[in-house]
Amino acid sequence: MDTITEIQLVRQNALNEATERYVWSSWWDLKTHAKIEKMTFDQIADSVNPQAFDLLADLKSRCDFEYIYQVNPIHNAKNKSLIIFLIPLKNGGFISGGACDNDLNSSISRGIAELYRHGLAWERAKKESLIPQTFYEQRLLFFASGCGDKLVYETLAKSSTSETHIELPSLRLDSLVSHKFSDLYLCYRCLYHNQPPFGDGDLERLCL
Repeated sequence: MDTITEIQLVRQNALNEATERYVWSSWWDLKTHAKIEKMTFDQIADSVNPQAFDLLADLKSRCDFEYIYQVNPIHNAKNKSLIIFLIPLKNGGFISGGACDNDLNSSISRGIAELYRHGLAWERAKKESLIPQTFYEQRLLFFASGCGDKLVYETLAKSSTSETHIELPSLRLDSLVSHKFSDLYLCYRCLYHNQPPFGDGDLERLCL
């Protein structure tokens, strides 16, 4: 792989991440329009690759659930597919996972992988009675424990009928990041103008 191709690849990954964070945050905060599908485990299992299916099957054995919401916020980013998965647990609470990629199938697979990781974290937190040490862990446990159920259902209801779409602005940052290990690996950063916070903000934001 030549240097130009490597730079193109890391830029694509950085742009996907910036797009995911912008669109996901805007969808949650502003309740913009999204295509929302409520599917059973069997329904979604039929539409994913074997590896993603194995993750879902293992997750179902650990975290009791019946349905999965697949959320596709409507936005103007070209060739970018953002998928957000929300699992309502039978005893209350939501596990989330999502991804943005140029390829829809890749977005689905990566989103399910993140969903799986969050499910494992919730399972371990319950079994070991863990106290969250970071804000990320606090937010994950807030929603997984059921404290944010009303907020999630309100967002799903409002965004399904909203007529507002997300219009992404131009990029504020779009460049390689210089660092002392540049000869070993590349670091690239993309950031939109007025990029909303993702991992920050109020605890009651389902942005993970």
